[in-house]
Amino acid sequence: MRYDVTNILRKANTTAIIVTHDQKDAFAVSDKVVVMKDGVIQQVASPREMYRCPKNCFVAQFVGKTNLISGKLEKDLKHVTTTIGTVCLPNQTDGLCENVKLSIRPEGCQIVAEGEGNYCGKVERVTYSGEYQELHVNLQSDSSEEPMVIYAPIEQDIEVGSIVSFNIKSDLVCVVE
Repeated sequence: MRYDVTNILRKANTTAIIVTHDQKDAFAVSDKVVVMKDGVIQQVASPREMYRCPKNCFVAQFVGKTNLISGKLEKDLKHVTTTIGTVCLPNQTDGLCENVKLSIRPEGCQIVAEGEGNYCGKVERVTYSGEYQELHVNLQSDSSEEPMVIYAPIEQDIEVGSIVSFNIKSDLVCVVE
């Protein structure tokens, strides 16, 4: 259906406004997506830009699963010190404020061999989702336990209670308001 709607609109060379609460539908058929909250526009962007660079916490959570982590922007404006360690941004940010919040997408966390990752945590829950496993992981830090959701390939045998080591791909990390 998504493919058919997109084809019809393109062949007719017309613009359409489609109202939906299904983010996958919106992303599949749109060149531009508008996210609103309480009648106020939160962000207007291409589907790719909105998913990778959400403007604020609401948009980040509305268009997919994400991990929101607070931290302090370092002087190089490219790294953020958090309770789980230092996280690298894909590009330098504007540095308007020192205390920031990061959106880290679950698929941006890549499981690696034990001890080889920059981050590690204990698996509290595993949900099999067909094309991936959704891991709920508690990362131990000096000051707290930070829960994170990580998507892992289905061919990896990961059990509750195991320790996973992972890296975070910076292209799925974004500073949000």
